[in-house]
Amino acid sequence: MRISIITTLLCLLVVGISAVDNFPGNCLDFDGTDDHVLLDPMTIGGAFTIESYIFLNAAVNFERIIDFGNGSPGDNIMFGMYHNTGQMYLCVYVGGSYSLMITDDVLPTNQWVHLAATVTDAGVGKIYWD
Repeated sequence: MRISIITTLLCLLVVGISAVDNFPGNCLDFDGTDDHVLLDPMTIGGAFTIESYIFLNAAVNFERIIDFGNGSPGDNIMFGMYHNTGQMYLCVYVGGSYSLMITDDVLPTNQWVHLAATVTDAGVGKIYWD
């Protein structure tokens, strides 16, 4: 039985800074060394939204906002920096097939940015910020 993910994932991630005093509420404070969050197993499929607030000091090669999955190429969802270009990408693997979306614009640095990536039930994806 295929269980669809129809939910909103809210991830508050901090990229490249050591303190979050200037951001209200609760955040995860990653120092860029070996930090991660473990989630319970899930089935990939259906519509979803990923949201995050990040403070980016500089574009880092394939820095990830999220990386859910069973190993490449498997059932994966990856959302993050595309190479070190400053562009964002969203990649969804289902089995051995994948869809890749890359923004034309470059993510701003040295400021808080609200990011969102969405995929509809029909498989149409979009990436937004601020």
